[in-house]
Amino acid sequence: MVRHLRNRDFTRLRGPGDAAGIVQGIRYDELAPLLLNDLQLQGRKLASQDKLIAEQGRQLRDIARQLNAVRRAAPASPKDLQD
Repeated sequence: MVRHLRNRDFTRLRGPGDAAGIVQGIRYDELAPLLLNDLQLQGRKLASQDKLIAEQGRQLRDIARQLNAVRRAAPASPKDLQD
């Protein structure tokens, strides 16, 4: 989460600056909602990824079953093809 936050624009957290534009304070009251929003976003992404992984697992099991069925139906050796 920290790596994700490093790339964020934190202008909402900056307090008023002086005439030179140097930040004189940080608005910590904005930090909790910002972090909560990011946590909720990550939760939604994780849930979406979990669903995708589950679907891919089902697809992989289906492909493995199909492959096993083809292998069972195929001749055991090249000699069987000559008969």
